[in-house]
Amino acid sequence: MGVADVIPGVSGGTIAFITGIYDELIGSIRSINLELFRKLLKGEFSEFWKSLNGNFLMSVLANRHQSFFISQSHVVAFGELSCASMVLFFRIDLDFCSTDFP
Repeated sequence: MGVADVIPGVSGGTIAFITGIYDELIGSIRSINLELFRKLLKGEFSEFWKSLNGNFLMSVLANRHQSFFISQSHVVAFGELSCASMVLFFRIDLDFCSTDFP
């Protein structure tokens, strides 16, 4: 999901849907409520983590952040490669790029 967020036109939600984790992700986010924080404040950490679906959310967030930071150095190269591929494949006329902008 992290890599998808840096690619224009692709959202992390789309990737979550395609990979089949969308429903669990939405359900886990919906579980965040006042009762959940009451469990945390009472020191019921095990119940808090289970109600939050903490293992799932932690793995999604960790992988999302990791892939996002790793991909930052490759975004420019990926974008240039994508544009070059589209130009060659679709034979897009890029004369509009030579226009001088004020």
